[in-house]
Amino acid sequence: MSATFRSLAVPNYRLWFGGALVSNTGTWMQSTAQDWVVLTQLTNHNATALGVTMALQFLPRS
Repeated sequence: MSATFRSLAVPNYRLWFGGALVSNTGTWMQSTAQDWVVLTQLTNHNATALGVTMALQFLPRS
């Protein structure tokens, strides 16, 4: 195994990595879908509303 991917030899790390990959992909898809709905369905292509929505996604979550 290459030195770059030596960490994938650890079963717990592979499990964590797979879960993180699925979770991050889901978060990205949800964010994209939300932006699309705001732009096309809720505001009739209002770029300001889309910008506000995208900016609010970067606020800390409780």
